[in-house]
Amino acid sequence: MPTWSDKGKWKEIDPDLPETDPDLTETDPDLTQSDPDPIDADDYAAYYEDQPGPSGVFYCTECCEPSDDRAGPLCRTCEPYQDWRRRIDRERHNKANREAREAGLCGHCRKSKADPGKASCTPCRRKKTESQARRDAERKKTREKGKKAEEKKKKKDKKR
Repeated sequence: MPTWSDKGKWKEIDPDLPETDPDLTETDPDLTQSDPDPIDADDYAAYYEDQPGPSGVFYCTECCEPSDDRAGPLCRTCEPYQDWRRRIDRERHNKANREAREAGLCGHCRKSKADPGKASCTPCRRKKTESQARRDAERKKTREKGKKAEEKKKKKDKKR
């Protein structure tokens, strides 16, 4: 591929020239060895097999302390704290769900933090338009009933 010259024009590269710049070539034989990874994977395996101690040491997922007597994810110190934190999160989640239900939002709308007056998901929008249509129909019926009642009053007044 052509490159830019110092003057800002394209300059062609001769395909017969080597790809590397002779000024940038490495002269240190350690850096130019053919094998890029001199450490073999077998060396790592041999190192870990020679380590003393039990092979099944478990670590706490919270504090990363070794727990020799337990095989669980948490140590004895972190487990009560984790339970307490889960309980607090569950209470907060239940409270948020309760408030969302009272506001008329589904779980999706609550998670997306939609405004209580505006619905963000399709079922909530449909429900909102259906309830709006129902309210409009009820208003229309009450207006029609009111008009009919007024007409009856006018007819009665004319007959008198």
